[in-house]
Formats: sequence, C-alpha cells, structure tokens
Amino acid sequence: LPLAPGFESMLAVRFAEGAALGGIPGIALVYLNEEVQELHAAVAAGTYVAGTTIGGLPGRLVAGPVGDLLDWRAGVLAVSICAAAAALLFIWLAPAPRGFRPVPRGQGPGLVQRIPVNLQSRRLLALYAQGFLLMGGFVAVYNYLGFRLEAPPFLLPASLASLLFLA
Repeated sequence: LPLAPGFESMLAVRFAEGAALGGIPGIALVYLNEEVQELHAAVAAGTYVAGTTIGGLPGRLVAGPVGDLLDWRAGVLAVSICAAAAALLFIWLAPAPRGFRPVPRGQGPGLVQRIPVNLQSRRLLALYAQGFLLMGGFVAVYNYLGFRLEAPPFLLPASLASLLFLA
C-alpha cells in the first residue's frame, strides 16, 4: 500500500486486502472450536473477537503520529511492519494444533457447493447483514470523525485525532 502510485491503485490494494483478510476471523473461530474444550469455546471466541480491537488500534495509533512526522506512506509502512512482526510472533508462539483433522482432498462438498447453502438461510443472511452494517457504521463514524477533527475549525493534527480510536 505505501508503494501505491495513486488513489485508484490504493483503493484496489485495500479492497484486495479486505477480501483476503475477511476469512481470517472465520478460520480463527474454527481453529478455536477444534482446539479448545467445548465448555470454553464461546469464551475463547469472545476473547478472540475482543482482542481484534487491540490489534486494530495500532493501525490508528501508530499511523497517525508517524504520518504527522513523515507522511501517510510512512505511517502505513510502520503499521505494515507492526502487522508483519505480530504475524511472526503468532507463528512462533501459537501452539501446534492438536484437534485438527484434515479432510482428504476430494472428500466432502467443495467450497463452491458449501457457500450457497449458507446464503439460503434467512437467519444467516440476517446475521451477515448485522455484522456488515454494524461494523460498516462503526468504521464510517470513526473515520468521519477523524477527518472532521483534522479539518477547520478544529485543525487537530492526525496524531491527536487518532487518539479518538481509544474511545
């Protein structure tokens, strides 16, 4: 992203990043369900979801001050370096899976057959819509507020406006 030559390519990279990262929570929750005792699976899943907010904070709290000191590309690069370091730490510190049972290739329904099943359930569609709308509204409000605080009449620097995300 820091190397994107213009807005259109930056938008395309962010879209690809969002599409690629969209499955991570689902994979993480399946992993937790396989690795944690059934009695503790809901608590582990809730802890994971709550913990993602901590992971999202550096994207704001690091990028703002670094962006003020240098430029937005340096801020995004700093966050990318933090994310890469966190990924390496996770790979190093996460215990090896014990409950995972791989399905041999070709057995069971494929992804193309499984997705439409989930899209036929009205309850699941309502759940998907809630997550999409609530998270979209949350992100939109906080992003808008940050830009608003940086514009007149407030004229706050990005490093100070980014502290809004601590709320």
